[in-house]
Amino acid sequence: PQLFRVHLTGRAVSPEKGGTESIWVFEDITERKVAEERLQRREAYYRALVENSSDVVVVVNAEGVVKYESPGVERVLGYRAEERIGRSSFELVHPDDLASLEEAYQRILGGETRQVRVEFRIRHRDGSWRIFQSVGKGMAGPGGGRRVVVNSRDVTDTRKLEDQFLRAQRLEAIGTLSS
Repeated sequence: PQLFRVHLTGRAVSPEKGGTESIWVFEDITERKVAEERLQRREAYYRALVENSSDVVVVVNAEGVVKYESPGVERVLGYRAEERIGRSSFELVHPDDLASLEEAYQRILGGETRQVRVEFRIRHRDGSWRIFQSVGKGMAGPGGGRRVVVNSRDVTDTRKLEDQFLRAQRLEAIGTLSS
């Protein structure tokens, strides 16, 4: 015997008062339940990927307001994800980087491009500036509104090492030229 899931609906029907007759409708919902369980497993899988990532994943609405921010923001910038919900996604951006970041955001919202890569400085809770490398992609949000999903990585230490290497190379080149 094979098991299946059903949705059962019943209704009493009585041609005369006090009758005991009823009608029952059985609807096989096995396929729908299997699809729902598959979707729940997939959602749990992707949620675990995002929540355990060392990157920061942010979902921003068309007005630039943070609708979701992954827990990685606490490891990277010192802010709890809950603190950022409902706030402007641009409020921590370095003033010198703000115009180019807003322009990239508008290009995504306007549908000019499917995704944009940007690099900008953002303020850590301790007041220092971190360098973020981000990729933003537009998508439809609930109710048809536009959303942007941004995946950001802290590249501050990498940039510092690159600068040190370039300085050392320049000093070596100057030394070679002077001798």
